[in-house]
Parts: sequence; structure tokens; C-alpha cells
Amino acid sequence: VEQQHEAAMRSELIEFAEELMMLVAQLDRTCVEQTRDFERWVHLVRRQQQAHAASFEALERSSAEQQQALQELWRAVRASRAAQAGRDGLIAELREDIRSREAKHNDLVEKHGVATEDLHRFREAELAKAADQKKRAGMRRRQHRILNNARIVTEL
Repeated sequence: VEQQHEAAMRSELIEFAEELMMLVAQLDRTCVEQTRDFERWVHLVRRQQQAHAASFEALERSSAEQQQALQELWRAVRASRAAQAGRDGLIAELREDIRSREAKHNDLVEKHGVATEDLHRFREAELAKAADQKKRAGMRRRQHRILNNARIVTEL
């Protein structure tokens, strides 16, 4: 019964460790995907900002005829800034989501470490128990041999 209980516990520990590793891998993939999306978005925003900056400098050097074009660009810049403010909010949300996922990932990694330590301790205990049983079996064989020799000597 004790061996069945230990086997069941061992099986549960192994299943738990496997599920934990699957969750960690899934979380890693999700974080990598979100990081890639975020980096692409940042790259696009930077290109947009560089394009706006270049346009603005060109308009500053332009003549009085281009003053009207400059005013139109200012309207576009204002709209872009409003959009940027919305994107900044999204970036903040994404960063918070990433932090939350990292915290969950760290918790899972910590739990996996504890489960692994428990599994190692369990294995060490099993090995010690097996060595003790082997030692006891050897002692029983030795006792049987001594008793058998004593019986033979007594018969003689």
C-alpha cells in the first residue's frame, strides 16, 4: 500500500512538473510574441517621428509661399500627437501586461524549482530506501547461511 501511495505521489509530481513546464513554455512564447509586436510598433513610431521631424525642418527653411503648407502640417502634427497619446496609453498598457506576465512567469519558474527540489528529495529517499533494503536482504542471507552451517555442524 505504501509503495502504491509513493508511486501515485511520484506520478502526480511528474504530471505537475510536466504541466508546469508546458505553462512556462507557453508563457515564454506569448512574451516573445508580444515583445516582437511591441518592437515592430516602436520601430514604426520612430520612423513616423523621424518623417515628421524631417518634414518640419524642411518647412522651416521654406519661403513665405510654403507658410500655408506649414500650417497644414501643424494640423497633421496635432492629429499625430493625439494619436501618439493614444498609442502611449497602449504602450503603457502593454508594458503593464508584460510586467504582469513576467511576474506570472517568475512565479511559475519558482514553483517549478520547488517541485523539482521535491522530486530530487523524493528520488534520494527512494534510493536510500532501496540501498537499505538491499543491505537487509544481504544480512538475512548471511544469517540463513550461518544458521544453515550451524545446522550442518550440529548434524555432523
